[in-house]
Amino acid sequence: MRSLVLAALLVLPAAARPEAPPAADARAAGYACPMPEHPEVFAKPGRCPRCGMELVAKTTDGARDVAILVFDGVQVIDYAAPFEVFGQAGFRVFTVGPTTKPVTTAMGQTLVPAYDFKAAPPSAVLVLPGGDVPLEDARILDFVRARTASSDVVLSVCTGAFWLARANLLDGLTVTTFHRALDALQSMAPKARVVRDRRFADNGKIVTSAGLTSGLDGAMHVVDRLLGRDRAREVALTLEYDWQPDSTWARASLADRHVPNVGFGDGVRFHPTRSLGDADHWDLEGRVETAEAAAALATRVTAQLKDVVRWTLVEAATDGRSTWSFADEGGRPWRAAVRLSPAAEPGAVSVALTLDRQR
Repeated sequence: MRSLVLAALLVLPAAARPEAPPAADARAAGYACPMPEHPEVFAKPGRCPRCGMELVAKTTDGARDVAILVFDGVQVIDYAAPFEVFGQAGFRVFTVGPTTKPVTTAMGQTLVPAYDFKAAPPSAVLVLPGGDVPLEDARILDFVRARTASSDVVLSVCTGAFWLARANLLDGLTVTTFHRALDALQSMAPKARVVRDRRFADNGKIVTSAGLTSGLDGAMHVVDRLLGRDRAREVALTLEYDWQPDSTWARASLADRHVPNVGFGDGVRFHPTRSLGDADHWDLEGRVETAEAAAALATRVTAQLKDVVRWTLVEAATDGRSTWSFADEGGRPWRAAVRLSPAAEPGAVSVALTLDRQR
């Protein structure tokens, strides 16, 4: 059995083998543009003379330290996915918090930070996960500002971008976050360009990724930038991950972002039974448990679509069906079809909505 274990270790990819922590002084051997098509190396930090992006530090052996911020309410996959990616790539990864007292994640997991802010060693990469982010904690904001200044790369995941927004570090940058938090991020960082069509947005030093699993792709992108495409592919294979570095899929770009937020009455909730589509089309079906007649409910919903959502009514029928037109944030035309009808079971109304982008 022991010989089998030794044999297995010998064939493990290099990223999966135990590695000694890199030396603390494994630092810059020059500065380069993060864009691979601009390979020139410069002696000092600054901006790329070709594209204007901020130059990032290169190292002699690729060994770097990665600090991951953790806090009460942190989303598990937001910190765990980058931890796994950077660890498999041979980085020394550690967690850091305001103190070393245990924190409770958003899913109830107990996690003990390896370092507090005062004792944390220097790191070239800082990861800011999302979750229930305590934006009023001055200790964390001061840490984010200081570590952003001293780091080569800062990767935010999901609502972790709000740390950077609150610290006023996103002005003039192209950024993204969790699809349901994009508008809030734009409000907090009005001088940033918030995008809905990317899993991550790279600005040189600061890389923001969208929600949850997007942090995995954001971390893979940073590995790709720092260690090269071949090394990143090895990491993906080790993770058994079908990495698609050129994928354009983004949750925030799907058509259901246009599903209107209408109310069906106090304490009445919509229970979806089908929600499926892509960037240009969406089908949503479900039911509302209510004693109100379908026709009366349809009248109230129609009023909200006119006055609150500001859709334009194209046609309305007496059977609870209606068609609507509206334009998205880019001015592109859409058509919507809404139907409210009595459900098969008593005390409920069936609701169906179809969205189609017009060509």
